[in-house]
Amino acid sequence: MGGIKLSKFCPKCGEVISDEAEKCPKCGFELVNYSSQEKEAVVYASQKFTNSTNDVSTTPSISNVTSENKKKNKIIGIVMCVVGLLFMLSAFKAITNSYYKYCLDNYDYYVSEYNSARREASNYNWGIIKDGYNSIASGYADMANDAKMTIWTTRIKASVFAGAGIVLIVIGAKKIKKTKELEKVDSP
Repeated sequence: MGGIKLSKFCPKCGEVISDEAEKCPKCGFELVNYSSQEKEAVVYASQKFTNSTNDVSTTPSISNVTSENKKKNKIIGIVMCVVGLLFMLSAFKAITNSYYKYCLDNYDYYVSEYNSARREASNYNWGIIKDGYNSIASGYADMANDAKMTIWTTRIKASVFAGAGIVLIVIGAKKIKKTKELEKVDSP
């Protein structure tokens, strides 16, 4: 590997330890608490920063690498929560929109007027009056269909945004919680 000797370091004290070790021989830090991703970070950092003489003084502390990952995970978690809240706000804004409320309030009126115009048209067997009522009924049918389409597209959009917001908030909160738990484990 081009002069690089593979070894592993304790994330807490920086002591060189064997690959099979479950505890650091110097400080007793348990290595089994680390997730596979964090173990890979330890091995990667060991490969990257260990020179062939295995001089620990020139090797950065692995705890700095994992604390940087923890910081990134915490920031990602916070950003996910904020974006989730924005999605939830968008969902709320969609269902409180004035045009949505207008359509919701007037849908029943349009259907009622459509039915009324159809009844009136049925009272006439022919002529301009029957055609006039049918034309009025057709206009109310169009308005009812437009209102119904607006109502349902708004509801679907709000549901999708709310669902995505909830998912982002839950995942973000889990990331933040996991980072805090790892910080408690690492603190002396």
